Amino acid sequence: QNNNSSADKAVVVAGELLERSLETGGNMVIQRAPAPMKGRLKIWGKTGTDFILYKRLKDQLDPAGIMSPGRFVGNL
Repeated sequence: QNNNSSADKAVVVAGELLERSLETGGNMVIQRAPAPMKGRLKIWGKTGTDFILYKRLKDQLDPAGIMSPGRFVGNL
């Protein structure tokens, strides 16, 4: 229970830090997090206008979508 509570707090704090970063024109990338928390965090921060470029590149390099699906910017 205590571990879940700590994880919940960390997710909330990470979300608040991302919002503050965005308010000042920045962004935030989380470099390391426990696997159970990754699905609850915006690991790559806010997806920018360059997302379409990342998507096109991923589609070219991995047309079958089998290389680490969902682990890159915007869950690519």
